Amino acid sequence: MDFQVSDEQRMLVDSLRAFVESELSPHEEEVERNDSVPEELGHHIKDKAIEMGFFAANLPEEVGGGGLGYTSLALMERELSKTSFALQHFIGRPSEILLACEGDQRERYLLPCARGERHECFALTEPGAGLARIQWLRQRHARLFHDGNLYVGAGEYVYFRLTGAWRQDAGNALQIGCYDARRHRLAAAPLRLVGVRPSFVAPM
Repeated sequence: MDFQVSDEQRMLVDSLRAFVESELSPHEEEVERNDSVPEELGHHIKDKAIEMGFFAANLPEEVGGGGLGYTSLALMERELSKTSFALQHFIGRPSEILLACEGDQRERYLLPCARGERHECFALTEPGAGLARIQWLRQRHARLFHDGNLYVGAGEYVYFRLTGAWRQDAGNALQIGCYDARRHRLAAAPLRLVGVRPSFVAPM
């Protein structure tokens, strides 16, 4: 396999490096200090990323993405990793699972996410997770908790709202589904994670 970087990929790296240095890095200290990204700053970063062609670079061109290959995406992630995830998060790389959308799902979810008009998130369950697990952790590992907030040290604890009721992963198996946060009235409050400020991981 040829892993030589092409001239086009070098231009991509140079553009991303300049973008990170001018649009993201100057705000790292503020984000770390306040534990949040100002809404107007997030919008600015996203709009600038769309203008520069960085947004949805991982999705095919036919759905409005950048159509980058794996090597180019790896180079992109290398440059973005030099700054806070809280900031580079706004340079959306929507999940490729959206490509499985069919019929009106494409207009409702896939295309708006590729345009930056909607946002998708990834949620999962795991064996032994759920409210009972968190209570067990609270009793036996109090150091994980501070001011009522869970510091996640060994995995996330996420819940689905299925058929109008909260439930755990009763079958000890991965559950896969598509949920519209507005239509299914899902709510999430970010957990405080060690070393990640602000956090985008939350129980649902």
